[in-house]
Amino acid sequence: MDFRLKVFIAVAKHLSFTQASKELHISQPAITKHIQELENSYNTQLFSRQKGKISLTRQGLLFLEHATKIVEGYAILEQQMQIHAGELEGSVQIAASNGNIHNLMEPYLKAFAEKYPQIAITLTTEDTE
Repeated sequence: MDFRLKVFIAVAKHLSFTQASKELHISQPAITKHIQELENSYNTQLFSRQKGKISLTRQGLLFLEHATKIVEGYAILEQQMQIHAGELEGSVQIAASNGNIHNLMEPYLKAFAEKYPQIAITLTTEDTE
């Protein structure tokens, strides 16, 4: 996947190159470079820069819509590939305040456990105030 899409989405989310660089753990100049490369590639301005503040242009809003779909598609693809390769593993922790929830959740948790045996499931029920 094109990392520049993640950079663009982070900048669009924060409307800040600095915050995007913190989120992605890369330098601010690298963020700027990636955005400039995207703008040059598509021959358009994705952000409007005025008085130290940025906002998305009309083209930027359109780009954000499609970039988000592309990144989500890659995440789904990666997950599906891991499932088919048997590499998906980890744990799921579910907490509920009502003991009856265990009975309601049991068929779903059983089906999940059968589909993903390498993922540990923990269900905790406790009364809350």
